[in-house]
Amino acid sequence: MSWEITEVQIFKAKQDGKVKAYANVIFDNVFKTDGWKVIRGPQELFVAPPSKKVGEKFLPTIFVVDAMKTGTKGNKLNNYIKQKVLDAYREKVEETQTFNQTDSSVNFDDDVPF
Repeated sequence: MSWEITEVQIFKAKQDGKVKAYANVIFDNVFKTDGWKVIRGPQELFVAPPSKKVGEKFLPTIFVVDAMKTGTKGNKLNNYIKQKVLDAYREKVEETQTFNQTDSSVNFDDDVPF
């Protein structure tokens, strides 16, 4: 069985900072994972998996098993998820910027306009 991402939902982060947005990823219209993060790194955007705070650290709550064993299939799935999330994020930003250009009464944050 291969996993297909059928939907990515993007939500703007509530506070300004390194986290720009959150994403829910839906596989095969049946399985949903919440809490992916789009983060502004020193040179580029990157995607972090869902995590929870344990003490002072944040630990991932989703693991790609094959990546832990062999690295091949898991890395492909991991890269696939991250690329789909970044594509959806960029599409959302572009869509919102287009809307902003047509409605000058809307005041969006310059960095993440949705």
